Amino acid sequence: MALDCASNLLHRIEEQKALKRAASDDSGIGSNSSTQKSVVIPQKKYLGSPRSIFFNTENNSGIAGLKKSLFDKYKEVRKIENLYPWQAEFLNDPRITKGENALLTAQTGGGKTLIAEVLMLREIFNRNCSAIFVLPLVALVQEKILAFKALADAFHVRVEEYAAHKGRIPPIKRQDHRSLFVCTIEKASLLINALMEKNQLRTVGLLVLDEVHMIGESGRGANLECLIAKYAAACGGQIVAMSATIGNAEELAHFLDGFHYHNSHRPVELKQYITFDKAVYEVKEIEGLDPVRMLRSKDPADPDGILELALEIVPKHSVLIFCNSRAACENLCTLLFSKVTDELKMHKRAERVAIVEELKAETDNQAAQGLKNALRVGLAYHHAGLMNCERQVVEAAFHSGAISIVCATSTLAAGVNLPARRVIIRSPKIGIAFMSKSQFLQMAGRAGRAGFDEIGECFVIGNEGKERVKKIIMEDPIPNCESQLDNQFESFILDLVGLGFVKYGKLKEIVGSTLYAIQNKENIDERLTEALRKLVETKFLVKPSEDEYGLDVYGRGKFHSGLSPEEIPTLIEHFSNHFSQGIAFKTRFSILYICVPFDIRVTVDWEVYRRQYRKLDECDQRMFGDPKITETTIHKHQADKSVASTTEMRLYTALLVYRLCKHGMNSLYDCARTFKVAVGWIQQTYESMCHRAQALGRFSEHVNVMWPLKGLLPDLVNYMRSAGDEQIAQLMSVDGITRSMALTLVKTTKFNTIGAISKTTIPELREALNGKLRKNLAEKIIFNAKCVLRDAIDEKKEEIAAMGGILDDNSTQ
Repeated sequence: MALDCASNLLHRIEEQKALKRAASDDSGIGSNSSTQKSVVIPQKKYLGSPRSIFFNTENNSGIAGLKKSLFDKYKEVRKIENLYPWQAEFLNDPRITKGENALLTAQTGGGKTLIAEVLMLREIFNRNCSAIFVLPLVALVQEKILAFKALADAFHVRVEEYAAHKGRIPPIKRQDHRSLFVCTIEKASLLINALMEKNQLRTVGLLVLDEVHMIGESGRGANLECLIAKYAAACGGQIVAMSATIGNAEELAHFLDGFHYHNSHRPVELKQYITFDKAVYEVKEIEGLDPVRMLRSKDPADPDGILELALEIVPKHSVLIFCNSRAACENLCTLLFSKVTDELKMHKRAERVAIVEELKAETDNQAAQGLKNALRVGLAYHHAGLMNCERQVVEAAFHSGAISIVCATSTLAAGVNLPARRVIIRSPKIGIAFMSKSQFLQMAGRAGRAGFDEIGECFVIGNEGKERVKKIIMEDPIPNCESQLDNQFESFILDLVGLGFVKYGKLKEIVGSTLYAIQNKENIDERLTEALRKLVETKFLVKPSEDEYGLDVYGRGKFHSGLSPEEIPTLIEHFSNHFSQGIAFKTRFSILYICVPFDIRVTVDWEVYRRQYRKLDECDQRMFGDPKITETTIHKHQADKSVASTTEMRLYTALLVYRLCKHGMNSLYDCARTFKVAVGWIQQTYESMCHRAQALGRFSEHVNVMWPLKGLLPDLVNYMRSAGDEQIAQLMSVDGITRSMALTLVKTTKFNTIGAISKTTIPELREALNGKLRKNLAEKIIFNAKCVLRDAIDEKKEEIAAMGGILDDNSTQ
């Protein structure tokens, strides 16, 4: 260890000398810290075009080349006085100010978001370029959109949401290019494709990637690697990737063609504990497990002592309990409800009453009674089975301190920023498998709120595998990020060809720069050759010459839609079988069915299936003819208690969504009860189908066999967004406005248009909705109304510009 420290120190000294030589005319490099390190990675050939304009680092710079006046304004908006030393060091690093790529690894809650915000503002104001901020989950994008509202207002920056069905492809061409795109991985990939095709990608000078360790996860990991490689090859803008947990950081930095900066500073000290049979041990870095105390609880309903750990620090402090299933969350919340103390019951009681009223208003009084009861005494549960608005009410109440204990599934650790003084991991398992080191660190990282807590505490209940739990926490290294690109290799190649990289040599060069190639050097040429051969055979690519490729008909559809090449042949076959035989679109059921994802999974209730099938007219029942599903076969499935096939699951889902569209979104809870599925699942599936309908619409524009959908799908999306009620569709296009809110607003003369809502105040909007609207939701609705109005105006300007017209603020004609 001593030799390693000495070696690192010498390396650091030499590196600092090099930095000083490179920045002799620069100012203000932050002081070094023993908790920080910067690793230089051997440079590989730069694929994108180098940036010709770098950043001003003269004396009027506040930090990172951003003007002092702008940086002072930023500090005022974010209510901060000073940066952490490591933040100043990173932002003033000459490599950052010169536009080099970087991988930043820092503790959860350590201040990475500030880094992203400063760099994005610098990009917008120093170069008049846009920036893309990529997050892995829709919930995180939605959270960031609201968090960036203050920046949008203060700096007059356009913040654009690209998640689920949000975000126009191609994007609106603004008269100025100052946009901050906040995207999911999938939407960022489509955005880059569209910008490249319009020759506008160079207007995006910065790509910021949060939670970049997800590059090692199946599914979205491959999409993330494709996104990075495409942007680097096609644009050459700066890439800054951030994460708290990466095992092979240097390898990932090499893939990014950048340097690695690590900071281990944590604003709030984290203490870790393991409990075995109610004996509590503190995890010490050197000493190992140090016995602390025995839990006193003798309640047979609480054999692990969780009630004691949770209730002993509330309401003064907050507690977040991670459970391994939705049912476990609700059951534990029920148990806590029966044991809650009088002190907790009375804490912020008036606020809780108001919160429950707000929840009832947002859900048409159909929220689960158990959740409402729990909120009244300072408790809640949080999982994917809840509606978005229910989860948002819980999150807002926890942030405000109105509720003290939340029982959540482990996915909350990655999906929502919800820190607490104490984190309790009820089980070391997620599903049936033990949690990984990364998953543990993600959950433990939620312990300790900067500015509120002096320490954070994480307790792991280790009774389900004592030795395994000790190994995970004390011995296991942070796992490496292993490339998942092999699973979507063909999709990656199609995107590269679509972006204009048509020569075999260039394709080989770009593929050779990926993380996949770095980790699989020996097989990469063979893998590329095989993928190209397969794509030509399946009509995704054409080969006009020996070393050149182009998009064939299916390839063009894939490039513009984002659909996977694996599902496109199935989609074409499905459409041919069901829609080319003269089925009339008398209702929207037939077209809804084609928008149900092929990988949908739902438990089918055959009696419900039979009843809903009988309600369809003869035209729609023909949809069941090809898979030979009749009332007789449904009866047989019901008697045999058969597991539904994929086709039957898709039809069941289409029946549900069709019913929902006919009766409106106010019937969502009724649909959940009728079809015996979670209301949150319905909402997520509904959003997924809207997103898929948009993708299929783009696909049908480029694949002739799908031409009937070209005009039908945009209409379907509008129909689904309004849930069958065209009158309130406009108001519901504003994110945050539910159908019941829209119905109330439509009846007013003051707030029945988006323009009126965009100009109102929070108190006025709350009053219009009977005073039962959360303050932060009212703020969100007004902000989103402004965004909808802004986009509508900019779209009109874009249309006028395309016709050769000129429109400015002084135009009178």
